[in-house]
Amino acid sequence: MEYIEDIIKMGNQKVKEFQEIESLLSYPEVIADELYYKHLLLKKAKLNNIAKLSILITDQIGQLKKMQSEKENADTELKELINHEICSVTEYVQEKTKLLQLMLLGNETNEIVIELTFNTKNQKNIEKMLLIYENYCKNHNLCFEIINFENSNNIFYEIKISGKNAYKLFETEVGIHKLNFENQDVVLELIMYPYCNQEDFKFNESEIKIETFRSSGAGGQHINK
Repeated sequence: MEYIEDIIKMGNQKVKEFQEIESLLSYPEVIADELYYKHLLLKKAKLNNIAKLSILITDQIGQLKKMQSEKENADTELKELINHEICSVTEYVQEKTKLLQLMLLGNETNEIVIELTFNTKNQKNIEKMLLIYENYCKNHNLCFEIINFENSNNIFYEIKISGKNAYKLFETEVGIHKLNFENQDVVLELIMYPYCNQEDFKFNESEIKIETFRSSGAGGQHINK
């Protein structure tokens, strides 16, 4: 379980970083700085699942140590039950640690997705920014593919990037960037996560729960959800 310990150490560092950000978000001077405050919120959102998973794995490893101790003083029949439970929890820890490793380091194929949200609808400036990232990918032999686009309150792009060290090359780009094109400020928010295709998610029917509710709003607006 040596590799698990290494991943847990990395996860614990992220838990500490998450807690430090939570503390910073309560400072009046940080709240007053809107851009920095929003930047911290994005970092916190990125670290949230990593922190929760790290704490869960650490807790399960603690349970394993407790069961190992209980097994030493157990009779033969109880030892078999404890061994069965130890195998089950160990498998669970290994599975969750692989997920944590994916969240921390990216997947083996070096495929990531970056989400770009612009505070401007100036398509000319947006295209300049997209070109900067596309050229950055070309210079590092990465593939750049736009997989989703939305035009609502803000302009939103979802881009798949694949190639060697893609995750590490974009890790430092996560956050908020303020740029100036032709005396116009453009604020860009970048979020990154490992790419997963639909085949990565498999569910058994027993894992899916469907509930139907009838709303009780006035005016006859009763709909099934």
